Amino acid sequence: MPADNNHFYGRRKNRTVNGGKVSAVEQANEHVLSIDILHEDVVDPRKLLTQKEIWVEVGFGKGEHLIGQAIRNPDIGMIGCEAFVNGAAAAAEQVVVNHLSNVLVWADDAVPLLSKFPDASIDRFFLLFNDPWPKTRHYKRRFIQPHIVELLARLLKTGAQLRLATDDKSLAEWMLMHIANNPDFLWDNWQNGEWSVAPDDWIETRYQQKAAQQGRLAHYLDFTRQ
Repeated sequence: MPADNNHFYGRRKNRTVNGGKVSAVEQANEHVLSIDILHEDVVDPRKLLTQKEIWVEVGFGKGEHLIGQAIRNPDIGMIGCEAFVNGAAAAAEQVVVNHLSNVLVWADDAVPLLSKFPDASIDRFFLLFNDPWPKTRHYKRRFIQPHIVELLARLLKTGAQLRLATDDKSLAEWMLMHIANNPDFLWDNWQNGEWSVAPDDWIETRYQQKAAQQGRLAHYLDFTRQ
């Protein structure tokens, strides 16, 4: 579904979008979801992508993990949500560069879009290194909240994987508390410090490399929808 560029370029910006990225977004129009899709009663990702499975990543930054997974898994349909236009533009540029046909980008808040998805429509969900909002008064801004956990439980198929990662201990504890206490999810990698070891199919980003150099090590939390 083609994007409405007025909406796409009007989203939140962390700095000016350079001309090359704007051009890339224009070329990748068919891979950018229009904000107008929210006018529909139901948005079924299985009708937007033809691949056999649908994976979703929220807060993908510059899209390194999103694009990496799409390249590795051409038979998987990837939907990436990123509220900052520069990140969405960077991902769109890589869609063009890598000639990808299995990626859709949503350049806005993820929740309104996800709320339109039908039950059991997602096969895998990623939330990686999202903003930790470290101050107590800002905890309500963290993505993982009780109502979001309920939304994910509705959207994920039985047996689907929910993968969370962070280099912030407080956020790791927060997410674990909210997810593990929900009976719809089983924490998979809890034994013998498995949560501190990158999964076999992990794609390391430049952000993570820089964080590790600064002594901030990752927590990997994998859950299965029961």
